[in-house]
Amino acid sequence: MQAYDSVAGGESAARRAFSPRETDCLARLVRGLTDGEIAADLAITHATVRFHLDGARRKTGARSRTHLAALAVALGVARP
Repeated sequence: MQAYDSVAGGESAARRAFSPRETDCLARLVRGLTDGEIAADLAITHATVRFHLDGARRKTGARSRTHLAALAVALGVARP
């Protein structure tokens, strides 16, 4: 969880750690949307959603989709 440790200092630091599209995808992930629903909502492809969520997962060290959503909330990047 290297990136998580480096952004744990505050919400603004956490927001800077993620790209705007990663943040968009994380917000929808936290709301419980599937990758297909996120893609439709953002007018991007399913593969692009996976790309952005994989990037966020690498930055946080999240072990699963659920873990990634929990970290996004804990970091203040998304609200449930």
